[in-house]
Amino acid sequence: MKSEAGIGSGVTVKLRVWIVWHTWKFQIKHLLLVKGLRSHVDGTAVLVDDATKQQQAQFAQQSQRAFSAIVLATDTGHLYIFSSCEGPQEAWQDLKDNFEQDTLANKLFLKKQYF
Repeated sequence: MKSEAGIGSGVTVKLRVWIVWHTWKFQIKHLLLVKGLRSHVDGTAVLVDDATKQQQAQFAQQSQRAFSAIVLATDTGHLYIFSSCEGPQEAWQDLKDNFEQDTLANKLFLKKQYF
């Protein structure tokens, strides 16, 4: 089965308007965990100061893979949210800022939509 996330996981998950953000977030977190890339999104992956060129290249590649996983798992209608981001942490934060708005307007919208 080809993955829409594009990283050969066999998982088909895309963030779309009709998919609840929290469901997608749960699925993509686990997809990143399976691929060993979650730490590049949550900020726990840190490149040591005395890293070799090979370690630096591996770190950059894993960071790019995490960013690409998020991009490829997002519907094209939402790519504008993080199109100017340079890495996975920034992209994840922009998605959270967009979909986890704790405003009165958002609460009223959700209440109208689901109740």
